Amino acid sequence: FFFSSRRRHTRCSGVSWARRCVQETDCMDCLDRTNVGQSVIARYFLHKILQKAKVLPNKDQIGPFEKFPEELERSFRETWTLNADVMSILYTGTPALKTDFTKTGERTKLGALMDSRNSITRYVINNFFDAYRQNCIDLISGKLDPKIISYRKPCLLYTSPSPRDS
Repeated sequence: FFFSSRRRHTRCSGVSWARRCVQETDCMDCLDRTNVGQSVIARYFLHKILQKAKVLPNKDQIGPFEKFPEELERSFRETWTLNADVMSILYTGTPALKTDFTKTGERTKLGALMDSRNSITRYVINNFFDAYRQNCIDLISGKLDPKIISYRKPCLLYTSPSPRDS
């Protein structure tokens, strides 16, 4: 889901502008699609910030895929791809899916092949290795009481790969 809230800020002397909105997104069931959505939101707000700072020219309409100047565009895409991989490894044990699109703006055959590999790896991790991680999450969230419910044991031991290990 997407959440947006606005709070009133009093203008302090010497402050030309302040944050008035918080944009939050959260959806672990569709992690990779959420990342693409978040990149569009981040792109929009970065355009607005850079326009406000007079780094970019003002435009009335900013498209969802409006490009930055070449060097900033490359840096934005690489940073967002790395962010996607790190977040995905934390939650799934594999790098993010669809990073070929995030990085280049186009889907590629190699990207689809890597997504297939990562999806199969996620399936194996979730079904054979993830019990320990799920027990930890359940314990922290209060869903697991070790005095009442016995914990699940992992079938095999597994070490998560680092981003772009492949």
